[in-house]
Amino acid sequence: MLLFHTGELKMTNWPGIDPDTVWELKVASNFAEYALFSSFTAIRFYKEPSRDMELRALYERNPRPMLDEILRRILSNKTFQDLYRFTELAFQTVFDGYFCDLDGRNEDCYLAQLGLLTNPSVTDQQTGRRSGAITQGPSGLGRFGYADVFIAALQRIHPGRTLVIELKVVSVWNLFLAIYEDENLCRTKVEGGPRDPPNTFRKNVMEMVEKVDNATIQQLRATSYGYKTARGVNTQTIGAMLDDAAIQLNSYTSAVVNGKADNGTNKKGITSAERRIVVRNSDSPDEVLGLIVCFIGHRIIAVPLEPQVQNKQYTYDVVPRWRKNWKG
Repeated sequence: MLLFHTGELKMTNWPGIDPDTVWELKVASNFAEYALFSSFTAIRFYKEPSRDMELRALYERNPRPMLDEILRRILSNKTFQDLYRFTELAFQTVFDGYFCDLDGRNEDCYLAQLGLLTNPSVTDQQTGRRSGAITQGPSGLGRFGYADVFIAALQRIHPGRTLVIELKVVSVWNLFLAIYEDENLCRTKVEGGPRDPPNTFRKNVMEMVEKVDNATIQQLRATSYGYKTARGVNTQTIGAMLDDAAIQLNSYTSAVVNGKADNGTNKKGITSAERRIVVRNSDSPDEVLGLIVCFIGHRIIAVPLEPQVQNKQYTYDVVPRWRKNWKG
């Protein structure tokens, strides 16, 4: 706590309060407060927690502070081999951990894999065109889809704004697979054989990582990656993958702004089986923002959905303490 006493500025601890998180100023009068801040302009009345600052920036369309923290967690907690074959499921797990570390005011607002009815005209037996994503999963162009990340409005951070995030991953392995177009050959060339120097694998991987880190967005979009299918190895450019992801995300956000899907299944929306969220009619509907977050090599990029889908009717409230009571 900051105390202004007999002309001195002192820093003392207050029981139960972390001085690095919350600062308070006690002065005898408004004049004394003005004089103090005029003399010590570097001192702020309140130091916002770093997590709140990351979330506030995210809601103000600047995801970089949060993504820097996500990247720090990935690079500090994953082994070199894990990063080499990093997957979308692992990426989702990191996001889950980031939001589950929050206090109760925030963590319940984070919903992973929000169930959506995206295309009522498609029957249960039909499937939509896949987006070219590496991991298997709904593309958003079939009957049902699942939004990777749904974050309801955080009232104390940015009320009236809801986020839908689509996660994509292009691992170092996928980048090499596009070059060799054969799994066994790729493994031999990248990881090395018995006659190769012992540091061959690390040297090859770090060269690819450096190439990705130094590439411009335009160069990244033109870069190809490979992914395994039942018929063998397919290749696609990262730009094409991001374009398909935008179509996928547009399908998800269009379902979200349509409210709850009805039981007759002739209206797209959030599935009636999704019990973690309550959709309400409102004269002040939430703004729904879509964002694609892609992990490439050891780098994270974010691409906002343009144009954003307009919500004209609904607000979205999470069920209180759903995380404690929800059984799937």
